[in-house]
Amino acid sequence: MQLGWIEKQAEREAKRDRMKTSDRIGNLISVIVSIVVTIYFYGNYSGNTGLFTSNFTSADAALFFGAAIIGMAPSAARFLVGRRNPTRLLDALTAGFFLIAVVWFLATYPFDMSHLADLLPNGWHGLLSWVSDNFVKALMVIGIIASVFIIPYTLMLYLAVRKKLTGRS
Repeated sequence: MQLGWIEKQAEREAKRDRMKTSDRIGNLISVIVSIVVTIYFYGNYSGNTGLFTSNFTSADAALFFGAAIIGMAPSAARFLVGRRNPTRLLDALTAGFFLIAVVWFLATYPFDMSHLADLLPNGWHGLLSWVSDNFVKALMVIGIIASVFIIPYTLMLYLAVRKKLTGRS
């Protein structure tokens, strides 16, 4: 019997469901980097650097920082659980939340990227000064398009891998 594409993917993923220590550490590093980036953005928010414009409301802040914190959950869960498939539902939910946030922020766009590097020491401004509003908007559009495919794929893969893993038990 010839397997379909998703079944082939599920077979591969089922074989590597248990994570190596190095993969788990990579997820921990991802959480740490996310915390540092979130703190940087919070510094811009609380310091009124201009990155977040006067159109950026408290509700926007809750959505923005909520998305940042929720975005860490799948990596943290993979680090703690040591398996990939049980966290795929969390991946899909997180991607759905990000999709909502990105659509909202693309529509309202309460940012001024010319201030992104303001918190960096003077000699380091070049690291982020090239990021423009149009570049960020383009990334948002790419993120929206990708989410439309990633969310259903992740859910299908979760179900197919789960079926493979429970069939083995």
